[in-house]
Amino acid sequence: MAYTAVTTVTHKVINGRDHMLISVTETEAASSSEYGVTNVPVVGTIVHYKMTKTAGTGATVNLKIGRTPGFTGSTQDHVLTSGTTAAHVNDTTSTRYHSPSGLMYFRSTASNATPDHTILTEILIVEGVL
Repeated sequence: MAYTAVTTVTHKVINGRDHMLISVTETEAASSSEYGVTNVPVVGTIVHYKMTKTAGTGATVNLKIGRTPGFTGSTQDHVLTSGTTAAHVNDTTSTRYHSPSGLMYFRSTASNATPDHTILTEILIVEGVL
C-alpha cells in the first residue's frame, strides 16, 4: 500500500471570519510524508491543532507546516514546527502566517522513517490576524 492523506475541509463563518477545520487521516506515512491543502486564507492564524499516531513503529509525531512543497525550517516558507513531540499532540499556540498562493503543506514527521504510520490530524485556521 502507498502513502495516502485523506483530507476533509469544513468552513464556518463566525463573527465575519472564516474558520477552516482541516481533518486528515494519513496511512502508510513516513517521517517525510507531506500533503497539501488548497484555498487556505492568504492571511490567517493557526489557532489549534491535534495529532494522534494510531499505528506504526515510530513512537511520536511532530507537526511541521510550510508554504511550499518540500519546505525547510531555514527558509521563509517555514510557518510552524510544533513545540511538542509525542504520540498525541494537542496545541493551542496561535501562529500567524501569510501564504500568497493560498496553499499550505503539512508534515506529521513520525519519529521513525518506516512508512507504516497511521496519523489523525485536525488543524483549525481562522481567517485574518488574531
